[in-house]
Amino acid sequence: HYRHRSKQGHCQNRMVSARILEPLVWNEMSKLILDPVTLRKGYEDSIKQQEATLVRQRQRLETLYRTVHRLELQSQNLLKAYIDPEIPLSKADYVTQKSRIEDELSAARTEIVALEDELAQGPIVPADLASLDAFLGEIRDVLADARDLTPQEKRDVLELLHVQVNLHMDGNVRIEGWFAPISTGLLNTSS
Repeated sequence: HYRHRSKQGHCQNRMVSARILEPLVWNEMSKLILDPVTLRKGYEDSIKQQEATLVRQRQRLETLYRTVHRLELQSQNLLKAYIDPEIPLSKADYVTQKSRIEDELSAARTEIVALEDELAQGPIVPADLASLDAFLGEIRDVLADARDLTPQEKRDVLELLHVQVNLHMDGNVRIEGWFAPISTGLLNTSS
């Protein structure tokens, strides 16, 4: 999965052929696969980060639910105050405060929908570490025999490790996934 992003220096206009990029990325991944200790630690760290992200998302969702409830109460109280003849609240003040509450409610509800959608997709379930070690052990054996993997075997490895490649304008390539990120100048700006 290759990303071209304009934010944070990712490439904007340059096209990079997958034919050029894929062998370079695979070379970096091969080095990682041949270092099982580093790979396993990076994999475990990535799973912990994913779990921490899910906890933060759930906490944020709870905060948003409380915010919506509070704003709904404010809206009800504002209407009661506006209707009550003993409380001096002008129509202009009412409209201004009501508009602020509605804007905040809209923003909170939009964020709730987005978070609920993310959480509904569920966590990406990591491979069992024993299965991961066994599969990558087979891949290491193939690489140690200087044989090339089939394109499908390479795809299987990349999918298992959730590899994503970010291209930067300066030719830097950042490879991320369930391992410690790899940042390398695989491409020069004339590629």
